[in-house]
Amino acid sequence: MKKTVGESASSKTMHRFFAVARLHHTCIEEYVKNSEIDIHRSQNMILGHICMNEGTSQKEIAEHFGISPAAVTGSVKALEKAGYVRRESDPRDTRVNVLTSTEKGRKVVDRFRSYFDMIDESILKGIDGEKLEVFNECLAIMERNITEQLERG
Repeated sequence: MKKTVGESASSKTMHRFFAVARLHHTCIEEYVKNSEIDIHRSQNMILGHICMNEGTSQKEIAEHFGISPAAVTGSVKALEKAGYVRRESDPRDTRVNVLTSTEKGRKVVDRFRSYFDMIDESILKGIDGEKLEVFNECLAIMERNITEQLERG
């Protein structure tokens, strides 16, 4: 990593953090691109969420991922057309669509999850559990700090 004059420890850490995140993203994108499954990364994330939260609504997905309802609608339509999910009206409120995964959708999620687990294990190789706990604590603090910053505006 290129070091600039006077680079602070926090700046160096954040540069490294984002470099690792980009590399992780690249690994995932390459796998998805080279798989025989025609699904975009964001659709895979939504499909995974539906599989773990059967009966969720499009509104809940939009809130969970912090994306627009229109973006969710587009992804869900593509997932439904490919046979990965079913969309049905909620019997309690017909204005709401509830989403469930199909067997085909669950198989895709299982396949991707296996690969993602392998990538994560590979990335974390050589880091013991104690260091991972500290890293998780640091990430939780960073997440809280960012959330507070956003709330303050």
